[in-house]
Amino acid sequence: MDYGKFKYEQSKKQSNNSNKVELKTIQFRPNTGDHDMDTKLGHAERFLDDGNKVKLVIRIRGRERAYTERWVDFMNDVIERLDEEHEDGVRVLNHPRSEGRQITAIIEADNS
Repeated sequence: MDYGKFKYEQSKKQSNNSNKVELKTIQFRPNTGDHDMDTKLGHAERFLDDGNKVKLVIRIRGRERAYTERWVDFMNDVIERLDEEHEDGVRVLNHPRSEGRQITAIIEADNS
């Protein structure tokens, strides 16, 4: 067997088995219903279990923009809820902040 071909096949097998960390996005609005919020947080927890990072996005518009502090607090409550529900807890990479018409935060599973 050709050694170069063997090394090539080994590198192909190794690259296919590597698990890449992706950034998954969960979007919601300030008046998202309780059941919808539970569903979205369930998706976020599943993404965290898979080892991915999760970007939480609240899209605000109109008069909602006058109360950005309220939505930042709402985002902090969402993060606390995910931290309680997730078995390892979560680590906040980017704290909630207002970026124009949306408030974003990035979290990942705390495996330390």
